Amino acid sequence: VTGVQTCALPICYVPQVSLEQKFQEYQARMNASISDIVLGKAEVSAYDDALAKWYDNMGKEYVEEMNAYI
Repeated sequence: VTGVQTCALPICYVPQVSLEQKFQEYQARMNASISDIVLGKAEVSAYDDALAKWYDNMGKEYVEEMNAYI
């Protein structure tokens, strides 16, 4: 059935932290790191470093905001 929401929470929620330039800039770097791993330009272990830096660059706040919303 089209147009029927099946979950209790709206899926269009956007955490406020995701609108911050600092978050967006690091999110772009995170996406580039993931692309490099997928393309074989970086080792899979590079993800751990990228994720740690994501948390340090407002990722922690993003997760906290999403958890509070959920």
